[in-house]
Amino acid sequence: MSAATPPTRGVGSQRGEAPGLAAEPAGRRALTPIAWEWFRGKILLQVTINGRRVMAFLDNAANYSVMDRRLASELGLKEGAAGKIGAAVGAIDIRTLPPVSVEFTDGTRTDIRPIAADLAAASVLLGRPIEFVIGGDFFRKGAIGIDFPARKLLLMGTGVRPNPPYESIPLQQVGLDMALSLKAGAESVTVVLDLGSNGELELDEDSWKRAGADVTLLSEGRKAGAQGQIVAQKKAHLPAVTLGSATLSPVDVRIGPLPPHLVGKVDGMIGANLLSRYRIVLDVPARRLWLWRRSEAPAYPADRTGLGLTPAVRGFRVAYVATNSPAERAGWKAGDTVCAANDMQLDPASEAALDWVSRGAGETVRLRTCDGKSRSLTLENYY
Repeated sequence: MSAATPPTRGVGSQRGEAPGLAAEPAGRRALTPIAWEWFRGKILLQVTINGRRVMAFLDNAANYSVMDRRLASELGLKEGAAGKIGAAVGAIDIRTLPPVSVEFTDGTRTDIRPIAADLAAASVLLGRPIEFVIGGDFFRKGAIGIDFPARKLLLMGTGVRPNPPYESIPLQQVGLDMALSLKAGAESVTVVLDLGSNGELELDEDSWKRAGADVTLLSEGRKAGAQGQIVAQKKAHLPAVTLGSATLSPVDVRIGPLPPHLVGKVDGMIGANLLSRYRIVLDVPARRLWLWRRSEAPAYPADRTGLGLTPAVRGFRVAYVATNSPAERAGWKAGDTVCAANDMQLDPASEAALDWVSRGAGETVRLRTCDGKSRSLTLENYY
């Protein structure tokens, strides 16, 4: 990472500064914040690869950066050996690629040797075209500060020591992943840090039996992989999760099988939506995560419909209907469509298109299917 000289102090609340990821020590070149977009629980940003501007998203748990095969072809990159790599759901077919030059909007340039994969299904599931995944190989180059409320990112050298109120959380290496310890309920669990996940907390079945023994409100849902694979997954809420000195309540939990490379090594994964309750500095080379709890952090946008919606050419398609949910009781089925809510046309590329699914319990939403039928759904806290 060819950023400015690593700071010896100064990320955050120095005298006279606004909160956030702030200044460099006197005499050092100030770091330039990089703007990013928060879209359905993922951090999206523009980068330039070999002179071409593309949309990328951050995913430290992708052990290597990934380029869409179509983009690789358009850039004239020659694909090498074929293989497979494990993912959150299933495995992904990959090809090796030569190194590329990646430039961020702050002027930072770095060489990355990505792998090539078909990201078309991932783009469809997200509702936005994704051509590049900035993976763990980039995070292993230095520290990255993420200011969630300001939607700003800073690229820094390793060894940064943020000022209070940041607190230090030690990380442990699990293969190429980074894991930390937290308390889920009264149970201590070890979870992999996964900025590419738009959930809050995922636990395997055994860990959930210990952490969620007193939780009775559960629902069956689904989880989609990067290439469209679907697996069953339960969901529930934990009344308390403690990370560092802060106790978060409630926390959305998904329960199901972990990726094969993590089975037996950790208890689960912590996703970007839980980390968005903090300002963070992730320093992988130093095995350190710095956290600043946001007092103004919004609650997780819990689904109150039971509709598992995926973007379609027009509106959204129902991929599954969660058990014990208002959608199940109202007779919704997989394959149904939704094109409007409360008379607003639903654009899959808009972040606001799914705001209605997490409105207040008891509210009735007027829906229109893509074939013109009118339906309604009363929202509930069903899990």
